[in-house]
Formats: sequence, C-alpha cells, structure tokens
Amino acid sequence: MSSMTQESFRIGKLLFTPFSRLAEDGRYKAGLSIKREQGSSTHDRVSIYVPAFTRIEEALIYARAMGNYESIGLATPA
Repeated sequence: MSSMTQESFRIGKLLFTPFSRLAEDGRYKAGLSIKREQGSSTHDRVSIYVPAFTRIEEALIYARAMGNYESIGLATPA
C-alpha cells in the first residue's frame, strides 16, 4: 500500500498531518493525523475519510481541508 504525507501544521497544542493512502481499488483515500502533546504524554488520533480520489494530490488537498475544519471544530467524525 502506497502512502504520501503532506507537511504538518501546528495550531496551539495540536499537530495536524494530512496524508493519503492507496486503497485496494487503486483510488486514494485521504487521512489526517491529529497529535496532542500534553506534558510528557502524547495522544494521536488518525482519521481516514470516506471519499476516494483518482489522484493523490486531490486526496492530500481534501485531507488538508479536513485538518483546517478540525482546527476550528467544524469537521464531522469519520
């Protein structure tokens, strides 16, 4: 399974890392890792989104947009 990560961005204590993965059907799935660091502990939540894309760039754009929505509390759970 092929994957690609886009540059991470930080908002407050949260680190957002958009990524995409090649699914078994040959399309790309968008994903987002949200890492929260608090003291000596770290919590990492990973979401894979339902839409599939024919181009990896499209999946990364979608993942980045979902990170922006998550940062302001507008995203729906995957």
